[in-house]
Amino acid sequence: MRRFADLFIAICIPIVAGCAGAIAHWQFAASAAATTEIVAAVFLGLAGARWATVRRRRTAEDAERIGTLGRRLGEVTADVTALERRLTALEDGGPRGRRDELDQMVAEIEVIGTLTRQVIEAVADLEVQLTETRGALIGRDGAGTPAAMRAPVTETARPAARGGARSPLVPERFAHLDEEAFLALVRRAIDADRIDLHLQPIVALPQRKVRFYEALTRLRDESGGPIHPSDYIPIAENRGLMAALDEQILLKSVAILRRLAERSREVGVFLNLSSASLAHPGFFRDFLAFMEKNRDLSDMLVLEFPQASVRAMGPIEQEGMRALKDLGFRFSIDQVGDLKISFQNLADRGFRWAKISADRLLHRADELGTDIHPVDLTDYFRRFGMELIADHIEREAEVIDVLDYGVRLGQGNLFAPPRPIKVDATAVERSSGGALARAAAATPMPAPTPAPSEPAKAEPAKAAPAGEPRGEPARAVTRPLAGGTGARKPTPTRSTPAAEEAPPRPGIRIVPGTGVR
Repeated sequence: MRRFADLFIAICIPIVAGCAGAIAHWQFAASAAATTEIVAAVFLGLAGARWATVRRRRTAEDAERIGTLGRRLGEVTADVTALERRLTALEDGGPRGRRDELDQMVAEIEVIGTLTRQVIEAVADLEVQLTETRGALIGRDGAGTPAAMRAPVTETARPAARGGARSPLVPERFAHLDEEAFLALVRRAIDADRIDLHLQPIVALPQRKVRFYEALTRLRDESGGPIHPSDYIPIAENRGLMAALDEQILLKSVAILRRLAERSREVGVFLNLSSASLAHPGFFRDFLAFMEKNRDLSDMLVLEFPQASVRAMGPIEQEGMRALKDLGFRFSIDQVGDLKISFQNLADRGFRWAKISADRLLHRADELGTDIHPVDLTDYFRRFGMELIADHIEREAEVIDVLDYGVRLGQGNLFAPPRPIKVDATAVERSSGGALARAAAATPMPAPTPAPSEPAKAEPAKAAPAGEPRGEPARAVTRPLAGGTGARKPTPTRSTPAAEEAPPRPGIRIVPGTGVR
């Protein structure tokens, strides 16, 4: 339609120009040249006006088209943005939803694992309690016990005298002695201070940097032969000698710690302590006071107990350990043979380390009595804030295997065998004021009972052979031993304030087996 209008206007412009020239020529008598000029001027004027109108119209149309295109482009851009958002939501929504579902499943599995572990620990505790209760009932009821188990105590007390079997308190290498003779041998070694202290390092793996030392004790008989802890501990605990022995070991260990603290406090000492000392009626009170005086060493001294002793601890021992924990001291459980014990309870009581032999960990894991794989034992202990130590490592192959199990602390002859160390605990004992000596030597008497007395004999102080650790200087100090019935008096040659400050008190007696160093 617009094209017909444009064509009509284009035809009309020359007609109008011709009409204007005819009017000028015939009406106003214009010359031919003037008429021509008038026609050309009108034609050009109308053509220019029309051209301008058409140009403005096209400009407006172009502007409108451009605006329309801009609006359409904006709509397209909005649609593209919406599509991008939808695609992003589709891409992220699926994995995120699956990840949320997976996290929820993992959380549920962890809850199930925690409940399962609690059930296993509860069952293990029940088994332990059932075993202990059954043993107590069997021991209390002699009728249900086999005849071999109901043998009279008098028959096992002196087997050598009656020609019977060897006493279980006498090791095989001392089978030629009866129980009393072996007890006298151990007593003389303690009286004469023939107590050697050996240190074996506990190293960090794989760097093998020394983190701790374990204090190991050896007794020596008159000929210098060693008496190992596995030999003397059973009879010492049975006859009440451990308090005096633990006193000497503690004094020497504190002296070692004082020496180590002068150089660095990064290395500590594991000290094997008998649970019988925790229940000693007079020893533990002064032992606790001594530990309180040395509580600045609590971050370096670790008290170690075997698993069997930990299981046999009663309320008195647990109360003593609670008092030591309140002072800041930490504990370690040694000789772990099975995991049928609540390690959460141990962690609450202050245990921070557990020792399992490398052979049992690598080759006899079924003896641990748990469904936990040995690879997961390290993480299992760390859940309770405890660290696993693999001891008795003898070969390099065992180091590689325990590292694969995640163990980061190791001990064994491969790194270093126990080495003797010379310790002078005189200053430490003097600073304690003789409290430990008096406590270990004194035991409460419920009622005075007559006891056969032997003539007091003072053993002369012997010079330590060359190359052996020397004990304290010769002085008249009553040696602390528990479990006897008489009293051995110091010779009046020399006296110390510690000995003078310990007069006999009512209801307190000095236990025999003491000697003069």
